[in-house]
Amino acid sequence: TGRRALAVRCDVTSEESCRDAVEKVVEAYGHIDILLNNAGVAVRGGVDTLSEADWDRSFATNVKGMFHVSKYVVPLMRERGYGKIVNIASVNAVIADKQDVFIRHAYNASKAAVLGLTKAMACSYARYGITVNAVGPGLFASEMTESTLFRSEEFLTAYNALNPAGRPGDKGELNGTILYLSCDASSYVQGQLILVDGGLALGGPLRRILSVGRLALRGIVSRGSPSRIGLVSFRLISFIGFSLVGSGTGLIVHGPEGLVGLRGFGRCGRRHGGQGL
Repeated sequence: TGRRALAVRCDVTSEESCRDAVEKVVEAYGHIDILLNNAGVAVRGGVDTLSEADWDRSFATNVKGMFHVSKYVVPLMRERGYGKIVNIASVNAVIADKQDVFIRHAYNASKAAVLGLTKAMACSYARYGITVNAVGPGLFASEMTESTLFRSEEFLTAYNALNPAGRPGDKGELNGTILYLSCDASSYVQGQLILVDGGLALGGPLRRILSVGRLALRGIVSRGSPSRIGLVSFRLISFIGFSLVGSGTGLIVHGPEGLVGLRGFGRCGRRHGGQGL
């Protein structure tokens, strides 16, 4: 299409790697408008069974990774008086699992920490024209779930029975919410969590799904691949019924949660010449 894209490999658990990635996109495009923090891992186990290494790995990716990237992006946004930051949390930040095979205390705790970080950042940076919000996905097929939860017919049957939507999320169904939080339509939205879970949280704690009995998911540790960041530039995008007109750059923060599709956008619905992240 003649559009320019820049991909940069990055480990979000490394501050140096994140700093270098941000410097490369700024060198290529001048500035950053939108940041989507999406890298994540989920490790099975409770506080009585998790190793310290697994606990630390969960927080290093799910929370510290957001800190590392945001640390170098926020000053750029503050200087320009504009920025959109979207943090990917989880429905498991507000509900938890009962069945032993599904317990993921480090995941619950780290995703709840994402909500606290989101609110704190929103309060601190709103005065600089920066919005910070979070999205809480329910069950979606991803690098983190395809080899675990989606392998259990029993789990999917129980999940679908409890979820008002009657199914997991389809690829692309997170994009509309992220587009909204990444564009000027959400300019008065600050520090919010938007659940994209088909109504799962309406039915109460996820433990009601998991009381189905012994489910054959003995290997439910999603180790995932190294977290990655990529950068993409665009001029015109027509996507799921949305037309985004303008040039921009996008920051892809891609890890085991692997949100399908576009990660960064320019200022939505506005004709302008800025580079967006």
